[in-house]
Amino acid sequence: FVAELAGAEEPAPAAAPAAGATAEGLDISSEEGVLTIRLNRPEKFNALTWPMYTAIGDALNAAADDPSVKVAVLTGTGKWYSSGNDLSNFTKNMPPGGPQEMASNAKKVLNDFCDAMIKFPKPLV
Repeated sequence: FVAELAGAEEPAPAAAPAAGATAEGLDISSEEGVLTIRLNRPEKFNALTWPMYTAIGDALNAAADDPSVKVAVLTGTGKWYSSGNDLSNFTKNMPPGGPQEMASNAKKVLNDFCDAMIKFPKPLV
């Protein structure tokens, strides 16, 4: 299936994920035209943290411009894909501007994440 999506051409060497495209609880790899982004926090049901949102967006943006990547796969480790947002994002490390600053920061992170997914020009599974 992957070979069919990638075409019959010889695969280019896999590029390393973009600088900054890593976060604790996230494994990113690229092999044979497939970028794999694996949520790896099974003890937290693969809940997403702010750094994970940023790293996923960075990896997708880099892969969008990488001709060796033909398809991206977003998956989870263990029994669950993802429980969604890690609620501790809202309970620890309150910025000096309080909840208002936190909401503003969260809006930017989530907008960037959604933009990366929506604008990704290749198949995203």
